[in-house]
Amino acid sequence: MKKLIRVALALTTGALMFAALPARAQTTVVVDDDGRATPTNCGASVVTHDTIQEGVDAAVPGDTVKVCPGTYTENVNVAKTLNIRGAKAGVDGKTRTVNPANESVVHALDPNLPIFMLQADGIVLNGFLVEGNTNNAGIQTSPTFSGYQLLNNVVRDNVFGIYLHSGGPTNTLVRRNLLDNNNRPGSASGNGIYSDQGALNISIIANRTEDQMNAGILFATAGTQQEGLVIQNNRSLNDNTFIALFNTQNAHLVANRSNDTNDADDFGSTIFVGGDSDAIVIQRNVLTNPGFAGIAVRDTLQKAFSGAANVSILGNNVTGAEGAGIDVTADDFAAVTARNNTLTNNSGDGILFGAATNGNQIRFNTATGNTPFDCEDQSHGSGTSGTANTWAGNNGNTDLPNGICP
Repeated sequence: MKKLIRVALALTTGALMFAALPARAQTTVVVDDDGRATPTNCGASVVTHDTIQEGVDAAVPGDTVKVCPGTYTENVNVAKTLNIRGAKAGVDGKTRTVNPANESVVHALDPNLPIFMLQADGIVLNGFLVEGNTNNAGIQTSPTFSGYQLLNNVVRDNVFGIYLHSGGPTNTLVRRNLLDNNNRPGSASGNGIYSDQGALNISIIANRTEDQMNAGILFATAGTQQEGLVIQNNRSLNDNTFIALFNTQNAHLVANRSNDTNDADDFGSTIFVGGDSDAIVIQRNVLTNPGFAGIAVRDTLQKAFSGAANVSILGNNVTGAEGAGIDVTADDFAAVTARNNTLTNNSGDGILFGAATNGNQIRFNTATGNTPFDCEDQSHGSGTSGTANTWAGNNGNTDLPNGICP
């Protein structure tokens, strides 16, 4: 009996000692392409990791992986929560002058894989130059996880830039990145940000997309939920289409700006809402020189099962479009509310509602200098001036039929 008591006491004491051990403090793992650095000095001679993947593998969840300036040719798979900081962490990707000598530059070792594959909650990727993938994306996130932060990166010259997904519940943030010329041939080519596997609770804020041959930001038809998107304060230069949404619910597109000075790609609407989309707010965007329509709302494309619905177009400014400023053909009843928009000097109508539209509200818009009409409604019904829609308080000089835009 005494022996049994002594054993029990020993086990208890050991358990207490084990419980009292302090948790491992979060630490910084350093990576340099020459294999020598310290967390505070990339020029030091202390031996360290020479690939980002080695640094990721050596870190534990919660650690920081600091990547010194240099060139890294690898595919980095991250399956734990880490703060991965490149040489330009904290420096706005959309405005900085890129000098590869001062950047953490990452190229694909295997072009069939994304350069960065992020597969855990809460991963931060901050301050990298991710470029030159000839057969895949620069950065990919997983719809299984959430809380990603993609910050201050330059993602350029890949097939497409960021393959973006998130499963919620924690908000995923994409902020202050430059997506530039991701047009190499391949699947999903020509998109800065592309999503088709599920996207929940994502904020895309203060980025710049440039020279994308398809779209700066595209949420395509997906088999899973795409909901809770905020796309705000982004800038687009010479993208064929700036923002395109399909199969998306509850999205806010607010205070974005675009300018398309490239006449060679004049066939894409700047903001495009396609089928299976619902509860979309398009507000206070400034769209200059759209290649086709400034804002288009359609039911077709990407094999839509239902039309666009509950789209609010509020307080936007569209000027110099090759097509109409606002162009709506969605045929769900009351699919669109267009209010307080300014449409100026567009080569198509200022506001155009197609023949199948019905029940829409078009109020207090100003349309001037548009060709052939400031306001046109091709529908027929019991609404304003024999149309199937309601027009009220609009200001324009030319309209068809007369009375919708006095």
